[in-house]
Amino acid sequence: MTATTAPTANRTADDLTVSLIEAYRERGDRRAVEQILSMNVKILNHIVRRYASSSEESYEDLLQVGYVGMMKAVNGYRLDSEAKFSSYAYAMIEGEIKHHLRDAALVKRPRWARSLHVGVAVLTLWFEGRLDSSCQRVYRGLC
Repeated sequence: MTATTAPTANRTADDLTVSLIEAYRERGDRRAVEQILSMNVKILNHIVRRYASSSEESYEDLLQVGYVGMMKAVNGYRLDSEAKFSSYAYAMIEGEIKHHLRDAALVKRPRWARSLHVGVAVLTLWFEGRLDSSCQRVYRGLC
């Protein structure tokens, strides 16, 4: 066994999550993955509910993204890690949802980024000569 698949001495041999991850990695046992998912569904639902309530994305879409994060956690979890799988999975699920929301542009850009975008647009119009003189005076402070 390699360092990423061997459990440490701190873990008991019958640690269910570690055993299920090993079964999935070594034998491709789909039932093991289904059991891991069902054991951690509360974490998944908690994170998805939190982000669904504050975004325009539907709960079902975020749930699918959360399952992708959970699978990344199953595949990336180091069995010799001192961290509990649920802690690692929480971070992976939340990260995957944040990436999705950021990439889908549903997260509000910071004020400084919005003003920078406006400034660039105004300067582009000014350089192209499509900004009249009254507007140039207003936006002169952006240069």
